[in-house]
Amino acid sequence: MSNVEPVDFLQERRKRRPDEEMVLEKQPHGSPGERQGPIAPPLQSEPEQKQEPRCSCCGWSPEKVQVFLDLGQGRLLCDGCINICNEILREDGVAPGAAPPGSTHASRFSTRTTYHCSCCGKEQEQVARLIAMLNSLFICNTCVEICNACIAVL
Repeated sequence: MSNVEPVDFLQERRKRRPDEEMVLEKQPHGSPGERQGPIAPPLQSEPEQKQEPRCSCCGWSPEKVQVFLDLGQGRLLCDGCINICNEILREDGVAPGAAPPGSTHASRFSTRTTYHCSCCGKEQEQVARLIAMLNSLFICNTCVEICNACIAVL
């Protein structure tokens, strides 16, 4: 499976949950009348506004999810996105903790794009399945298994 392109998470999410509101698609870049373009850093005298955490993939807020998992580097994943990853892996016949397939060594000089898991950093060829999520996030089947274990503990 290492030669297969990553699954398109947005397409899979729409297929599995057609009535679900996609937060990221409905949020405009700015409200009418708001200045567009580069934003100056806030002045030091202004109190720092704390934004509520949101899933880095679907954009859902804490009110809509049960659990947020911290992937590091400021990225959070909600339990709903992990559940969709589980469904994708189940449909593909890949166990969340499955080992990568036998060595199908790609050439070092290949022009093919190499994708990496956003959690563990492994390349696509090093895992059994890599899922392309929204917002340029990728997650491998092994990290999905780790997320499942974390959710089970909580």
